[in-house]
Amino acid sequence: MDDKKKEKKVVSENPVTYEVYANLPDDGNRYEV
Repeated sequence: MDDKKKEKKVVSENPVTYEVYANLPDDGNRYEV
């Protein structure tokens, strides 16, 4: 659960690059980018 919070925090504070998008876990959840 902490990993998801950390990932979302990174996305919300920094511009989304392909690298960030590619590192999102493929766990069936949809992430807002």
